[in-house]
Amino acid sequence: MNKHIIVGLGNVGKEYDMTRHNAGFLAVDALAERYGFPKFTHDTSLHGWVSGMPLGDTVYLLVKPDTLMNRSGMAVQAALQYYKLEPADVTIIYDDIDIPLGTMRFRESGSAGTHNGMRSVVQEMGTDAVARVRLGIKPDHPITDLSAFVLGRLSGPEMTALSQVIDELRLPLERA
Repeated sequence: MNKHIIVGLGNVGKEYDMTRHNAGFLAVDALAERYGFPKFTHDTSLHGWVSGMPLGDTVYLLVKPDTLMNRSGMAVQAALQYYKLEPADVTIIYDDIDIPLGTMRFRESGSAGTHNGMRSVVQEMGTDAVARVRLGIKPDHPITDLSAFVLGRLSGPEMTALSQVIDELRLPLERA
C-alpha cells in the first residue's frame, strides 16, 4: 500500500489560532473532518500532531508540526525518515501572500518564495521538488508590515473566502 504525507504548515499556540499563517493547519483539519480521520495524536519524535488512515490504495498521514513555522522542515524530515518515504511522497499546504485571497495553486515543485516555513522544508529536505498547495491570503490593499499581517487573525470575510477554497480540497491532492 502506498503512503502519502500531507503537512499543513502553521504556528502552535492559542495566540496563533485563526491567523492567516495557520491556513495550512485549517486545511489539514478540514481534510481530517471531511474524510473521517481519527483524532490527531501528538508524537514528539515526529515534532507534531499526526492522524492517518487508508483511502483506496493509499495510507494518508496528516501532520501538523509542533515547531514554529520557521522550523517546519524538522517535522517534515522526521516524518519522511520515520515512514521511510521520499520527498515525492509528501505534499505541503500553506498560506501564500503572493496569490489572491480565495484562490489556491498546486505545484509539483518550485522555490519557497518568501514563505519561511516552506524555506525550512526545502532546506531540511535538500530539494525544492516538493509538491505544495498554496492557499492565497493576499489582501486587496497594500501591506506595510508583512509579519503583523500574516500573524493577524482572519476577518469574517477572509475566513469565508479561505474556507471556500479549503472546501475544494480532495484526496488525492494532485487534483486540487
